[in-house]
Amino acid sequence: MQYNLGLAYTRRVGGDRAANVESALACYHLSLEAYTREAAPLDWAKAQDFLGFAYDTRVGSDRAANVESAIACYRLALEARTRVAAPQCWAHTS
Repeated sequence: MQYNLGLAYTRRVGGDRAANVESALACYHLSLEAYTREAAPLDWAKAQDFLGFAYDTRVGSDRAANVESAIACYRLALEARTRVAAPQCWAHTS
């Protein structure tokens, strides 16, 4: 549910955009406690991908640091979303 809540905050139209993104970041981080790389690698990668997107859209913070965090998340996602194991997910990873 934390992952889905993160998605909802990411897509939320109302409210403060910066607060919504911060809430999404918190939810995605919490989802990674359940979606571990060992137990659910593709779900873990999906959460990393959306965490990267949230960092990339973060408002009112250090833009360079956020982009670096996004890149790190995307690279982690690609460790599980390989071209061989999950080619469509691999191609879609932000």
